Amino acid sequence: MLAESLGATAAARKRGISAKTLAKWIALARAGGVVSNGKRRPVSDLEAENVRLRMEHDFLKGSS
Repeated sequence: MLAESLGATAAARKRGISAKTLAKWIALARAGGVVSNGKRRPVSDLEAENVRLRMEHDFLKGSS
């Protein structure tokens, strides 16, 4: 785990989140809970976004 190798504060900084948030997530994960940001989206929305992002990636890769 990144927090174990770097330390929680450095790992949080590297991921762009607060150390307090990371500490909560670690405690929740260790207790067997599910870590979530509360922004759940339907799988179909995520699949559509993946298709769009792949198309954009392929387009940009081809134009470089």
